[in-house]
Amino acid sequence: VLDGCDECLGSYQSDDFNISSIDIYSSHFYSEDYTRMDRDAQRAKDINKPYIVGEYSTHFSEDFLKHIENNNNILGSFFWSLYDLNHDHDDSFTIKYSESYNNDIIKLSNHFRRLQNLSQQNWI
Repeated sequence: VLDGCDECLGSYQSDDFNISSIDIYSSHFYSEDYTRMDRDAQRAKDINKPYIVGEYSTHFSEDFLKHIENNNNILGSFFWSLYDLNHDHDDSFTIKYSESYNNDIIKLSNHFRRLQNLSQQNWI
């Protein structure tokens, strides 16, 4: 069971860390809040549970992604969201599979490759 705490609720206001039936803790990020990320990851570690960055803007900086990768208390991440070029969804956090988003797609692909200790790619 994944808790999936939304940024607007903020896990600092949540009692999810007190619910023993939750298997994996996560937080959503729509601002690059490193302090909250580190605090939540540490809180999960303190109760011997895994933590992931459960949702974040696809347009965040390389520093944000490397922060996830370099924090030993964070086991992975899920970005929000990738659609095909013809899909109508547009919330400004989404990328669409097209040449205009190649840099974002490469950045995210390399983030996931680094998490798995795989070599990085320079193209799609």
